[in-house]
Amino acid sequence: MTGGQTYNTSNAGYATGALTGLGTQTGVTVAMWVKFSASALTSNARLFVLGASDVGAAGSVGLSLNGAGKLNVYVDGGSTADTINLGPTLSADTWYFIALTYDGTSSGSTNSTVQGAATTDGNTKNGQLYVGTATSAVTDTPVKIGLTGPNYNDSRGSIDFGASTALYLGNRADYTRGLNGMIDDVSIYSGVLSQTSLDNLRLASVPEPGVAAMLAIGAGGLLFLRNRRKVS
Repeated sequence: MTGGQTYNTSNAGYATGALTGLGTQTGVTVAMWVKFSASALTSNARLFVLGASDVGAAGSVGLSLNGAGKLNVYVDGGSTADTINLGPTLSADTWYFIALTYDGTSSGSTNSTVQGAATTDGNTKNGQLYVGTATSAVTDTPVKIGLTGPNYNDSRGSIDFGASTALYLGNRADYTRGLNGMIDDVSIYSGVLSQTSLDNLRLASVPEPGVAAMLAIGAGGLLFLRNRRKVS
């Protein structure tokens, strides 16, 4: 996002409309800066929903708060015990760099060679949730994203976003899960960015100290889709 957006009510939200060029992706990375209010951290607000009207739908990816200062991950369907209550406990009034990566090429949720090469600790879960701040490097939380219970050891595979899809920031389509806070610099990549690449992105996009005064300008120019091949 080239400017930014501020949300200060529980029913706030900004819908970008249709995005094109995603199609079927074997992997995806979504990264963004977020600052939460104290009230946001006790809510189930959506950070983003890509591909559907809300998190948990097929052909979509999303992040939400869990009501207790942690994050829930959604990839191509509903959540499981392995995809909720993740990451560090977040604090109010702090800018966080948050990124989600997913590899759909592995045969299972715990044997992703792509993620093994991308993470600095070499873990091979097919999902990774990264959190950093303006002054601290990103750390990863491995996320096991399987399809079939009870163990969810399989993979959800590729994600079909279709020819055109929606991106919601700070809410879902009906505007009832609004984020009380700020969002800046949203990026969407095809494929899995490495932990090192994400930390470089964090360093290159730290919000300016005066960004709070700037965010009310809205989303005048939006730059969402980036590529390693950057989908645009």
